[in-house]
Amino acid sequence: MIKSCGCKIVELGHAERFEHFNESDILINKKIIQALKYNIIPLVCVGEKKYNSNINMRKAGLRKKLNVFLKNITLKKNKKIILAYEPIWAIGKSKAANLKYISETIEFIRIFCQKKLKINKNQLKVIYGGSVNKKNALNILNIKNNDGIFIGRSAINAKDFLDICKMIT
Repeated sequence: MIKSCGCKIVELGHAERFEHFNESDILINKKIIQALKYNIIPLVCVGEKKYNSNINMRKAGLRKKLNVFLKNITLKKNKKIILAYEPIWAIGKSKAANLKYISETIEFIRIFCQKKLKINKNQLKVIYGGSVNKKNALNILNIKNNDGIFIGRSAINAKDFLDICKMIT
């Protein structure tokens, strides 16, 4: 259905879908497979529920989720996937995760997924979402391994969204 509307990207796995529609990691895996089958780029949200300053514990939780999300996924050379790192505890709040926290988590996601999927760096984009706003967008975009930002509530106000867009162009 979304393919027939001309969509090229589909968002999957957002925390609110898990909460309100009882989605599961296994269902997200099936949706990723279908998106790729129909040449739609999956934009897959992944993040931990609670703030965890211990990177090893953070990695363990993300590894578990990503292993299910990416089970039986094979990306041909012309296919790509986007992962949006969205710590659930930061979604819709006034403050995003700190830059070091974001950086080390994105780096883990990138390395883990490239190895798991056996893909080159051009097939994977890792972006950050979770209370991105016009005050922090530029700093988040400047994180070394970050490929972009995933804006939620700040896009509701057109002026704020345009201000962010103007900052990065």
